[in-house]
Amino acid sequence: MRRMNVSNAAICAGLGVGALVTALVAAGPAVAGVPAVAGVPAVGPAAAGGKQFTRGHLFVTIGEAEPCEFGGREAIVEIDPATGAASVFADSWDGLCRPSPPAVVPDRRRLLVGNSPKGPAYILAFFPDGRSDLYLSFKVCCVGLPTYDPSGNLYVRTALSQILRYPMSGGPPEVFADADDFISGGGRMAFAPNGDLYCTTRRESADDWIVRITPDGVGAIIVTTPGELRGLAVDRSERVFVSAGSPTLGIMRYDPPGYSAPVLLTDLYATSIALSEDEGALFAPSRDRTDGIIAYAVDTESGFVTVIPGEIDPWGGGYLTGSIMVARPVFPGDLDFNGAVELYDFALFDRCLTIGEGEPIPVECQSADLNGDRRRDFADFSVFQRRFGIVFHDPRE
Repeated sequence: MRRMNVSNAAICAGLGVGALVTALVAAGPAVAGVPAVAGVPAVGPAAAGGKQFTRGHLFVTIGEAEPCEFGGREAIVEIDPATGAASVFADSWDGLCRPSPPAVVPDRRRLLVGNSPKGPAYILAFFPDGRSDLYLSFKVCCVGLPTYDPSGNLYVRTALSQILRYPMSGGPPEVFADADDFISGGGRMAFAPNGDLYCTTRRESADDWIVRITPDGVGAIIVTTPGELRGLAVDRSERVFVSAGSPTLGIMRYDPPGYSAPVLLTDLYATSIALSEDEGALFAPSRDRTDGIIAYAVDTESGFVTVIPGEIDPWGGGYLTGSIMVARPVFPGDLDFNGAVELYDFALFDRCLTIGEGEPIPVECQSADLNGDRRRDFADFSVFQRRFGIVFHDPRE
């Protein structure tokens, strides 16, 4: 069954799109030549400007047993999951030292990596051509992964059991959450599309927690688990995926609303996990005793595990420093992944609604399920309306 095309002027105008839809209908369903509208952001991938990281690629941090302060090597490996082609994107010569999981900036022009040497911590910004710059520096010794919320604000976890928020509008950081919100100095973070922040909280000699923090900074424990939590991912339906070590080994899924009785997807040990853009798979790197470091894809429903081909251990004796990231859109509604929700995205969204059952889904449409019901329909269109006009701006540029 084919879905109704959203560019039907009468229906869309009834949903409150008005002049925006009139302009789109005049252009037709094709993306090329979408007309400019006064007050609407620039359209198309060129809006971000400059070279961008490749959509869908994986970035894995690895290292050697020797600490970086004593000459141990560390690196970020970029992987094409479709072919298994892997290459070292950055290494210790670029300033890496105990790197955090990387984060792709919403406009896809930079990759942020926290570094925690035996001294003040810092975040490096890497560009697609391999250049790097100091992005942020701290007085504390350790920082966790940088993370963006659906509105473009940057969040950083520190060793002081705090999560700092750097507003996209600029200005000094603010403490978004702390120990009163069940946050410790270690753990992972992941945003749901509605702005809720999910965190793992590591606790010494006690069960670990999964914590949900509302957009206004109020935290609550939703899961207590005896497993040593490692990786964390949250899909558009707010299903929570974690990888755990001893004594509960494997990758588990917790389903809303109760988040009870976890589903064990696989007993694979993974220091980190990351969702594919269509959310049908979890990518997970793991250390194999004979084959070195291997990246796996784990089906989010069945738990079926497949191996991503390719060698991702450039030294043959590296160890996982615990991170993997997929270059996927940060902003709900930003289908072309350029850091803005604009007319170009609307034209793509229009085309996504016409895909029939069994037809291949273009990569731009894999993120068109904006309300998490695993469909692409008019309910998603209402979410797109609310998101329209958001443009990412980095105040540190």
